Amino acid sequence: MRNGCGRGNPIRCQLVPFPYSLFIRFLLIWLPLAGLSPAAGLSGSVTVAWNANTESNLSGYRVLYGTSSSNLDRSLVVGTVTTAVLSGLETGATYYCAVQAFNTSSLYSSLSPTLSFVVPEVIQPLITVQQGSTGTALSSGGRITLITGGGTESLLIQNSGTASLTGLKVTVDGANAVDFPTTAPAVTSLAAGESTPVYVQFRPAGTGPKTATLHVTGDGLASFDIVLSGDGIPVPEIVVEQPLGLELASGQATVHFNHSVIGESGNTETFTIRNIGTAALNGLTLRASGDASGDYLISQPELTSLAPEATTTFQVTFRPTVSGIRVATLHLASNDPDESPFDIVLEGNSASVPEIGVSLADSTSLTDGTSTVGFGNVALGEIAETQILTITNT
Repeated sequence: MRNGCGRGNPIRCQLVPFPYSLFIRFLLIWLPLAGLSPAAGLSGSVTVAWNANTESNLSGYRVLYGTSSSNLDRSLVVGTVTTAVLSGLETGATYYCAVQAFNTSSLYSSLSPTLSFVVPEVIQPLITVQQGSTGTALSSGGRITLITGGGTESLLIQNSGTASLTGLKVTVDGANAVDFPTTAPAVTSLAAGESTPVYVQFRPAGTGPKTATLHVTGDGLASFDIVLSGDGIPVPEIVVEQPLGLELASGQATVHFNHSVIGESGNTETFTIRNIGTAALNGLTLRASGDASGDYLISQPELTSLAPEATTTFQVTFRPTVSGIRVATLHLASNDPDESPFDIVLEGNSASVPEIGVSLADSTSLTDGTSTVGFGNVALGEIAETQILTITNT
């Protein structure tokens, strides 16, 4: 015995899952301790296992490994356990590994014989998330900041792993979770390399800093977490409804008008403007554009300024000047920070109709139901002068 550490008693060591064995014998050599130094960004891992040493003053083991058998430049110190996981390895690469024991006096045995192994490819899904507005790849635990009234932020969820991702789910929690309405993924599973977007808004119910946490989860995977933050400031937020209660989307909505006769007023549609923001919605004005803009009679909003939660209305009447489908775009201007103008497509269908006209030979036009054609006094048995009536489709 030397310093309480025996020289005999060989111990068996094997690299899982390789079937052959290697041996460690204590030779008391002073070496400094070292920690694991994995290569950043690599994902492979291998488990090393060995038989226990029976020395009473055993303190632990050190696993040395690297990509060169002559330079085991990485190490992992463990306690008296007989397994270690080497992580951060490059998949497909060849590594070399040896094990040595050390005692309570920090004296080390000589290295075991060196084994080589190839790191297998990791077959599993991997959640990654990209911020749509910037194209930036996000890290789990990272943060994105949203602006009040700043529209919708898209997040692209991708399966960057090598196996299918199932049970995909997105949730938001935290003190201000309701201030960050978020859509659900369109799918619940992603094959390797596939992606799907979700959309997040910041619609604070009050002023001041707001935070919540968005969680992206899948079956058997750790949650990918993103901190959502924003500062609630008073801003107007316009909503347009037609009919009442049906919210339109700016730039996407089309309002249809019934068939109408050229030159005659067809149906009139009423639109409701609502301010769901926290500041006054001002400067409400309307105009139309497009070749058929003159076919729509537009009334200006009854009110040009709306306090929060207030509403006003305006009306549009279809009065076509020519036949066919008549399309125009309605532009509603305001001080909404991201929806001014609020654009709505107007579409109506007009039709030409026949119009009968009747006139006498002297071109006198007759009126339906009121005109009289006179034949003068005619003796019995005689034929009155013939009157010529001309029928015209006007």
